[in-house]
Amino acid sequence: MVVSEELDEAELAALKFLSLEHVPMRRLEAIQKAQDFFEALQEKGMIEAGSLAFLKELLYRLGRIDLLEAQLGSSREEMERELQIPGRAKVSAYR
Repeated sequence: MVVSEELDEAELAALKFLSLEHVPMRRLEAIQKAQDFFEALQEKGMIEAGSLAFLKELLYRLGRIDLLEAQLGSSREEMERELQIPGRAKVSAYR
């Protein structure tokens, strides 16, 4: 996944924070590279082939619209519409 190579340390920290409800803190603390973060999400079933909604939401909330569009074929507008649907957002509004 090319997305993992495009994220810096601060962005990885933000992704880990946004995923606290889905990946145990102990697991997140051990993660140093974006690739490991994505593997943890795969293990939890949060991202898989054909189901990248959570990854799209994370990139959207991170403000990495460039990656969202280039790597995942979604737009800011599409994500805004998606996240308006009740129950669709996976990241807590409190994050």
